[in-house]
Amino acid sequence: MEAFEFLLGQGFKPKRTLLAAFGFDEEISGFHGAQEISKHLLDRYGKDSVEFIIDEGGSEVKDVYGNIFALPGTAEKGYLDVRITVSGKGGHSSVPPEHTTIGQLSQIIKLIEKNPWDPILSAESRMFLL
Repeated sequence: MEAFEFLLGQGFKPKRTLLAAFGFDEEISGFHGAQEISKHLLDRYGKDSVEFIIDEGGSEVKDVYGNIFALPGTAEKGYLDVRITVSGKGGHSSVPPEHTTIGQLSQIIKLIEKNPWDPILSAESRMFLL
């Protein structure tokens, strides 16, 4: 907000529309804040109308050029809820099958943890083509 106020005070006139959106429930998945903001922006501006988002997610405060700055995060890792369902043959725990559904689920989770998503940010990314 300080940056907006400063720029407006200097007579800055952006070439494109700038939007500032503030949610209140981002730490619990944003179902009432970010999700509703997203619906509103889609209804008002249409699909693919927002060029990019700068989020406060970096939460990094640094001494830059002799001044303290709170730097915005532009590539926060994000968040995802996943529901995995494993089905198998029934039976009794006294004679379990060679591969139980709990064991299968454990292997799936192990594979997910061993193969995290690797974000790619390069000079050709849309973010740099402004």
